[in-house]
Amino acid sequence: MATFNFSYCLIHERKRLLKYLKEVHASLNEKGMMILDLFGGSESETPEVQERDIDNNDQILPFVFEFERKSFNPITRISNYGIHFKYPDGTELMDAFTYEFRMWSITELRDLFEEAGYSNSVVYWEDFDEEGFGNGSFYPTESEENSLNWNSYIVGIK
Repeated sequence: MATFNFSYCLIHERKRLLKYLKEVHASLNEKGMMILDLFGGSESETPEVQERDIDNNDQILPFVFEFERKSFNPITRISNYGIHFKYPDGTELMDAFTYEFRMWSITELRDLFEEAGYSNSVVYWEDFDEEGFGNGSFYPTESEENSLNWNSYIVGIK
C-alpha cells in the first residue's frame, strides 16, 4: 500500500493518523508494507515562492508554475501552500490548488508505524546531484545531514 503526494499530511491529529495506519496494517498480507512520502528541510518551514517552467516531453509548456509556501506554525506544525499558474499574456490563476498540511517528522511517523503494529520501518533518502538538487534516486539510511530541502520515503513493514 502506498499513499503519495503527501496526502496523509491532510490528517492533522496524531490519533487519526494512528487509526489510519492501524487500518492499513490490518488490511496488509503478512509480507505487506505501507509507503509514505515526506519532504522537509529548513526551507520547508519558511514562506517562499518557487517558480519553475514545466517541461513536457522536451517542450516547455506555455505557463509558469509557482509553488508558494505561505505559512508554517511551529507549535502545531501546520503549513499552508498554494499552487499558481502564470501565463505569457499576463493572466494568472492564483491558488489553483491549496493545501493545509501537518508537517509530520520522520521520527513521529516511525513511532506511529511502531504503535500501529508494524515490525520495522525503513527511511529511504533522496540523493542529490552536483548542484544540490534531488536526483530521484533513493537509498536506505539511518543518519543524514539536514539540508534546505529533502525528500524521503518511510516504509512501514508488516
